[in-house]
Amino acid sequence: ISMFNTYQRFAQFVKQFDESTLEKTMLRFQLAVMMYKTKDDISGAEKILQQNLLVIPRPRRIHQLGIFYVVTGREEKANEIIQDLISHENPFDNGVPSYYAAKIEAELGHKEKSVDYLSKAIANGMEFRQELFEFDADLKNLLDYPPFIELVRPKE
Repeated sequence: ISMFNTYQRFAQFVKQFDESTLEKTMLRFQLAVMMYKTKDDISGAEKILQQNLLVIPRPRRIHQLGIFYVVTGREEKANEIIQDLISHENPFDNGVPSYYAAKIEAELGHKEKSVDYLSKAIANGMEFRQELFEFDADLKNLLDYPPFIELVRPKE
């Protein structure tokens, strides 16, 4: 099954829910991500990702908006999202904003910046799991980058 077929089936599935149910689930967010990844409804995806979705933590939502901006060729807007993520980082978020910034930087092709943000995320308390970093689709541009390989290599 192709990504587009999966998206079409998922979109049909989501249609069965009323608005109040959609506000309480991740379905709308997941649909928006599929909308832009399949290039089916770019403007619709942007509108959803710009909304304050109650069940999606803001950093997670806006990092997808940042990746959306990369995919749609708006590097300046993606950089604004990175700055927003970093400006809201605090001692209690365990480095998650830096992790999300790293994912956007990787999509932009900025490998060194991405690895710097990943290192910062780990230093700020993000739980290190090799498979998280190696199998995250948004970090695929780093898989052959020596500093990334060194960062994710299991430490003894």
